[in-house]
Amino acid sequence: METNTDAKRIMVTRGAGQIVLAIILGLLWLSVSAIPAFAAEIVVDETGHDDTSCGTEAAACRTIAYAVTNRAASGDTVLVYPGTYTETITMRPGVIISGTGAAATFIDGEGLRGPMVTAGTEVTASAILRGFTIRGGLAPEGAGIYVSGTAAPELRDLAVISNTATRGGGLYVAATASPRIAGLEFRHNHASGIAYGDGGGGLYVHGSLTLTDTQVISNTASAAGGGVYQYSGSGLLNWVGGRLERNIAGADGGATSDGGGMYVSGDLIMTGTLVLSNTATKWGGGLYVEHNVTMTDVLVLNNTGGQWGGGLYQNELFVDHVYISGGRFENNRLIS
Repeated sequence: METNTDAKRIMVTRGAGQIVLAIILGLLWLSVSAIPAFAAEIVVDETGHDDTSCGTEAAACRTIAYAVTNRAASGDTVLVYPGTYTETITMRPGVIISGTGAAATFIDGEGLRGPMVTAGTEVTASAILRGFTIRGGLAPEGAGIYVSGTAAPELRDLAVISNTATRGGGLYVAATASPRIAGLEFRHNHASGIAYGDGGGGLYVHGSLTLTDTQVISNTASAAGGGVYQYSGSGLLNWVGGRLERNIAGADGGATSDGGGMYVSGDLIMTGTLVLSNTATKWGGGLYVEHNVTMTDVLVLNNTGGQWGGGLYQNELFVDHVYISGGRFENNRLIS
């Protein structure tokens, strides 16, 4: 009897040990499976070659589009070496596209193609575009950058220069899109449309958008919004810091030529921004706003309107409000 009892004890101990071992192995498997895949860096260089093994420093890919589409996965970074890349690019979910600085890395449409960069609905906040000059795009909307659907990429440290579209020469943001924008520069872009609702030489915002430390300088629109056009009456444009300077609305006699610096159909909140030397051939040399205006520490200087509102025009047809705190309005004028 004692021998049988000892055997049973041994069997129970072995069984318990096997259960404990199985639990430990299961926990180890869960821990390992929870570790994210290693994020790769895919290298692009003008001297590279596009093939199924490209992407290392020794064997770089030739084009950004090939690297993004065929070599990168979510979480990877496509690192683009200095040079000029004459191609269009479609952003992908979770992929970071990083140039080596706007002064050295160019995406160039040569005045022949565009949008130069497109972000579709599937692109979320983990997708980032940074460190490029985007120039020479030609398209109906957003010749430089086109953000469609519900896309929400991060756009950072970009120079968007000399692009032409009917709406949004430099950038077009769709009604339900919500990109994060910081440190962008828009210069010498043009919106060529002349119908009502066309405009936005630098950028065209269909719905709402926040701009942080953004420079919108020397852009033109044939119609309204030399620098910026915000379309939706229920939208909000929130601008923090930055400059709105030397933009022109009505450059080619469009149906509406209001808002030299910016035309806002919805509400405007502006904080710490310089609005300088913009021109509209009709109303609102610096700013044209149809609904509520809240301005804090904004400098509105040396702007020119054709008829009403050299610095700011708020549409009297809407029963809304203008709140101004700090800042200055100086040397704004009308030419008729």
